[in-house]
Amino acid sequence: MHRYIVQGEDLSVQQAYLTAAYLGPNKTLPGVDPICSSGDCAWPTYGSLGVCVEIVNLSATTNTTLLDWLDVVFVLRVETSDYGSAFDLVASQKIEGYAAALVPAPVPISATEFKETQFQTVIGQFFLAYFHEPIQLTTADLAKAQYIGISMYLCTQSFSTTVKDGIQNTSEIAYTADIVSKSTEESTNSAWNGALNGNATDVCEAGKSGDTITLASPMGSSNETYAIDFCTASYLSELFVIGTSGAIFLGLDHKVVESVGQISEAMGTALYGEFNSSMIPDPSTQFENVRYLMDNIAKSLTNYLRNEGMTYLNQDNATVVGTAYALQTFVKIRWIYLLFIMIQLGLTIIILFFTIFATYRSKIQILKGNHWANMYILSEEVKNMLGDVGNMEQVAKKARDIDVKLKIDGDGNIKGFETGSQQ
Repeated sequence: MHRYIVQGEDLSVQQAYLTAAYLGPNKTLPGVDPICSSGDCAWPTYGSLGVCVEIVNLSATTNTTLLDWLDVVFVLRVETSDYGSAFDLVASQKIEGYAAALVPAPVPISATEFKETQFQTVIGQFFLAYFHEPIQLTTADLAKAQYIGISMYLCTQSFSTTVKDGIQNTSEIAYTADIVSKSTEESTNSAWNGALNGNATDVCEAGKSGDTITLASPMGSSNETYAIDFCTASYLSELFVIGTSGAIFLGLDHKVVESVGQISEAMGTALYGEFNSSMIPDPSTQFENVRYLMDNIAKSLTNYLRNEGMTYLNQDNATVVGTAYALQTFVKIRWIYLLFIMIQLGLTIIILFFTIFATYRSKIQILKGNHWANMYILSEEVKNMLGDVGNMEQVAKKARDIDVKLKIDGDGNIKGFETGSQQ
């Protein structure tokens, strides 16, 4: 991860975590949009440098020393930081309401609480102090705070991406923060790095220029390593810590009374529900809302790193090549429709045989192609002489007794035929 990717791009980094923070506690961000010209593509499992987050319920710990330390740091932070100036008016007027503060941890929180976090790759570790009941920001009230631990750290992640019918699906397979090699023992967290003296832009002048921390590849991806530039990671950490730490105080009607920090209002929504709402989420829902919020921020920062192109030292692996499947004609046989045609054909054959059988049983004469058809055009006189034309046996018998002769008029011209019975 090069220094030039983050240096000078303060707004891009801020946009990444602010977009995620105000997306909503129960919504998740999509991944990086793949390029798929055919609408049907697949990529092999690939790795990327990213940002991971670990969330723990510190109030559930049995470590009383840690809880006492959190109380002390929280009160001190309220009294000596921007939180204090924001809350002075609230405390002086004895306004009752709901408070929350996202406080950067001045030193690493116990490793027994954060089991996945890698100390050296942390870019921000906080504790979120909040309250289940309304308070007035007195010292006694502050001691009732509940705590959630949040640790953001650089890691490597493996992903699986497919596009089907133009709809992309990217899922995270694995992640790790295992360090392969390093040229410094210090953490990238600007709040813990003594060499920074509160200004990450001076880190390179403090003798850290060129230092790197190399991470292993996550499970499922190719066997490659990912180098983190210490200067760049420290600068990213400072931007993140300064931008996300803050506090908020809500009145009993859930309206904002005081707010400090860029994501404080999003944090207030996650903990206490929508503004002007009369309902407060239960403790388990509060924890899940905070987890969604921080997961989205970590994912958005990962998308930012992945969208920057060449994010790895001496490696041309920022672009992952997949397979685009050409559009093809798809033929699906609807067997049920063919069955209808077969049924129709079968019924037609049955009706035909039934007609033939009924015609035979009724002894109906089939006159097509037979000379008997001409008998129906005879005059009524002849028909009366022959009898029932439908009874062919009778007609044949009478026909043998009929004489047919030419009929001649007075001028000797033939006028037609004359019929008569034989004597």
